[in-house]
Amino acid sequence: MPTDVGARCLRSLIVPHYGDVVADGFRNRALVALDAPEPYVRLREVCIDELRDGASSQAVYDALQGLRQVVDERRADAVLEVMDELVGWCRSELRLGPGVDERG
Repeated sequence: MPTDVGARCLRSLIVPHYGDVVADGFRNRALVALDAPEPYVRLREVCIDELRDGASSQAVYDALQGLRQVVDERRADAVLEVMDELVGWCRSELRLGPGVDERG
């Protein structure tokens, strides 16, 4: 992940308002998740939490789209995987969005 200066630049490139407001807290948690040894697993957990807290799938998708544009390829792959799950381009048991609480 980027240095402190790089992280500040990265955060400044990502728009802090995404339709129904996915807050800076989500963005910050997503950046930490993408820096984890298993970025896909951690990012998915962050997104599930955000959805459970009431964010729409579209707002989370839009926030991820902003992240995808400014991270390296490995992290972008993790972001794309989660974005696919938000729109349903995955096996049904991996789908994020409506009903996420029932699947845990």
